Amino acid sequence: MSINIKEKPRIQEAELTIGEKTLSKEEAAALMKAIKLCSDTAVALASKLSKLQNTLTDLFERLQLLEKTAMPAEQAREVAQTAPKPRAAPPSYAQPSTPGIPGKPSWQDEVQDQSVSSELEDFGQFLKTTEESPEISKRLSQLRDRLMEVSTSHNPAFFEMGSWANRLGKQRGKIDHDEREELINKVFDWKARLTQS
Repeated sequence: MSINIKEKPRIQEAELTIGEKTLSKEEAAALMKAIKLCSDTAVALASKLSKLQNTLTDLFERLQLLEKTAMPAEQAREVAQTAPKPRAAPPSYAQPSTPGIPGKPSWQDEVQDQSVSSELEDFGQFLKTTEESPEISKRLSQLRDRLMEVSTSHNPAFFEMGSWANRLGKQRGKIDHDEREELINKVFDWKARLTQS
């Protein structure tokens, strides 16, 4: 197949002949525009593929480094089993007292504790039925905000809730089974630390 451009001096028009097919000036311009677009797209794609290759190479190198420094699964299980279990906050932190009567909670504190307890129990039930990390993250963040509004103290549990919400918000897809169990245990821990009962 050959491409020949012939000029006709009197008509002032170019023709493009491909094999036995002759294209008009407009058809030839449209074809050239399409070829240029394909060429530009190929150049842009090559640049993006090069960046992707560099990123994947970097990730592969990091994974190799992690493999070298990773703990064997059996050793990790042993460490997890021997790790100390989280403790509930001492009663002196969890039980604000009525002014003038040390150690006796006020009726407002009891109402607040029932509300916090109910909210955390509802979230625990939600966790058992939902697997999508972004949904859990959103719901946990909303729960944390509501509890902070009614709370009279700055409990570290709120920071932990925010950390969990951020961590889950970065994940896509379903929450891992072990991670879900850990979060459910955290909900019970937060309930103990945020309520008097």
